[in-house]
Amino acid sequence: MSTVRLARRHSFQCLSPAGLNFSPNGPAHHYELEVYVEGEMRETTGMVLNIRELDRLIGEVVAPFTMKPLEVPSEVLATQLVARIQPCMASFNSRLIKLRLIENPDLWFDVWV
Repeated sequence: MSTVRLARRHSFQCLSPAGLNFSPNGPAHHYELEVYVEGEMRETTGMVLNIRELDRLIGEVVAPFTMKPLEVPSEVLATQLVARIQPCMASFNSRLIKLRLIENPDLWFDVWV
């Protein structure tokens, strides 16, 4: 079978005490999280992994940060998210290859694994 890569996007918000100073939308960061994975396409399903299960995992990983005060810079948040997602990928028979945390259209953080 061949190796396939896929990406999944998830939106979430974190509160920011400094947000009023930097954001016209108020004291929050609206993030777009992209999770890039790769794995072997399974003959039985024709999929690399079950996307609903990946969505569930991503939701669980960002839940502790959602609408809570963000106490670290965005680039640190990106590395923390990788540390939470990467160990779970073995259960999907897949591998995390990159995480992208988009803070706004001209600022994002890539963490390659």
